[in-house]
Amino acid sequence: MKHPNNPIGICSWTLGLDHDPAALAAECADLGLDGLQYSGDHRAGPTAAEIRRALDDHGLKLLGLDPYYGASAEPAQTSREGAIDYYRRVIDFAAELECPRVALQGLGSWVRHETDADTARARLVEYCNTLGTHAHDAGMDLVYEAINRYESPVVRTAAAARRLRDDVTEAKLGLVLDSFHMNIEETDPEDALETHGDALAGYHIADSNRGGIGVGHIDFGAQRRVLDRIGFAGPIMIEIVLPENGPATPPVDDDQWAALRRQVRYSLDFWRMNG
Repeated sequence: MKHPNNPIGICSWTLGLDHDPAALAAECADLGLDGLQYSGDHRAGPTAAEIRRALDDHGLKLLGLDPYYGASAEPAQTSREGAIDYYRRVIDFAAELECPRVALQGLGSWVRHETDADTARARLVEYCNTLGTHAHDAGMDLVYEAINRYESPVVRTAAAARRLRDDVTEAKLGLVLDSFHMNIEETDPEDALETHGDALAGYHIADSNRGGIGVGHIDFGAQRRVLDRIGFAGPIMIEIVLPENGPATPPVDDDQWAALRRQVRYSLDFWRMNG
């Protein structure tokens, strides 16, 4: 079974242009993308109107919002009230943007100070339930991405994300699985996609070294075939970083920009041509 023509976007943090919506939108349009997942929030930066206008000017879809830089304060300063207040404001900002969904995996940073894993997980479920009610009132979907052990204190595997979804009663939490994170955490990434396909709300592309398709060893053809078979219709995000850079470092010079653009375009062409 072939899946529909999924919208393909990019996680905007990888371009380092979130401060300049016009430049960000122009870059995404030039790359041939359908849209983007915006990596920002309501704090100092572009307004919702500025972001929306830039996307509309270039015919781009806003596919989601991930407050990528929304980590909590130092552990001693974290609080339930702080987490809920921050993410409520994120959801409100997304509503201003007319954005369809908000990613919640950043909540992991707000529970990392808990004394044990069970307490951290219980607090995470509580947060997701509270925010689920707020998101429902705002007409917003919520998703949670499984993030590898080196970047997240909780919810690192597809199975863990599924358990979180099952325990959250106030929201139908969608799962996002990322090829890079699965390469670290999953014994069989294709099986993870198939097993949890009914809950899958997003898929992210990055090779084993976080570069574009073909610069690492992930079998993207196999993962694509699974997504075809399960009829996955959600958005796909390219989330790549040049292997010579740090794990969260956008291009720093003209040569790196050229290399990143080549990898994004190749990844995009590979995915579209193999549909």
